[in-house]
Amino acid sequence: MDESSFASRSKYGRNLIFYNNTKPGGKFHFWFYLLCCCDTYAITRLRVHTRNTSDLADGYNNELSIDSTETHLLTESSAEILDENTTDKSTGEDNELNKKEMSKINMLILDMCKPFYHSGHTITMDNYYGGVLSMILLRRKGLFTRCTFRSNRAHSCKYLTMTKSDTKQFKRGFYNLAVNIKYGLASYCWFDGNPVHLMSSADGTTSSTVTRQIGNHKQVIQAPAALAAYNRLMQAVDRIDQFMKLF
Repeated sequence: MDESSFASRSKYGRNLIFYNNTKPGGKFHFWFYLLCCCDTYAITRLRVHTRNTSDLADGYNNELSIDSTETHLLTESSAEILDENTTDKSTGEDNELNKKEMSKINMLILDMCKPFYHSGHTITMDNYYGGVLSMILLRRKGLFTRCTFRSNRAHSCKYLTMTKSDTKQFKRGFYNLAVNIKYGLASYCWFDGNPVHLMSSADGTTSSTVTRQIGNHKQVIQAPAALAAYNRLMQAVDRIDQFMKLF
């Protein structure tokens, strides 16, 4: 699951245009949320970003497809985790901001994945979507998740996260691991050139290896099996973008 964009400044698309000044093709874009197969790179779910979430192209909608049961589950899960997270030192204003941000992202994720509920598929996501609450919600809907996450994301394992300065104490390939048995989640902080924070409900705690180009030599470095799977499977949307540019 990832996003894609096409540059456009058409005055007829004001309700669709998304502003992003980091894109090399221009600052104004049509923005698409894509869910693609990791094996065939086929788009299995597509949703257009709109200001009022009015995309109904395939019969689903962010607001309309989330029924009252799912809304209750979203609120209940967030409250349950907040009760357990007694070490959270953030201010009330920050908590309120996190709730608003997480609710929008989680509703988007549930909407995108709804056709695949209880199928046992694994959803691979980057740190824009990845978070504890989204993983728990998808797990209760019969879907597994593998994702990177931002260290300041709500409910994340604070004692596990590291900064870039912390990597000077360890060699490449060293990683910390924490497991939440109740929710079936494993969280990792892996040391590469920068710390990489990863969570998975689809992989165990076994180790694997990845190859890194360090100077003129390739080196095999120890890594969690979840990270090796993430690197292998987190490319479907990028391949779709490549095909669209070619053809």
